[in-house]
Amino acid sequence: MHNWNDHYDHGFRGGHILMMLAMVILVALFVWAILSRNRHSSSHVSAIPSAQSAQNILNERLAKGEISEDEFRSRSEALKAVHAK
Repeated sequence: MHNWNDHYDHGFRGGHILMMLAMVILVALFVWAILSRNRHSSSHVSAIPSAQSAQNILNERLAKGEISEDEFRSRSEALKAVHAK
């Protein structure tokens, strides 16, 4: 009678454990790479807008008539003071 284990079980059990361990490590590295990339890319986004982009917003609001010239001047000066620090 032919036994399936005669061809299959020639010291390969340790190999299965190593292959499973390698697969777990590979999946863990993949997940780590994705999470680290997301964290890295989100750290480049600044919570405080640059002086140039804030000034552009003020320019647009003045052009649209949303703020007065006096308000524009005072906010522009405040921006310069904040970003000069």
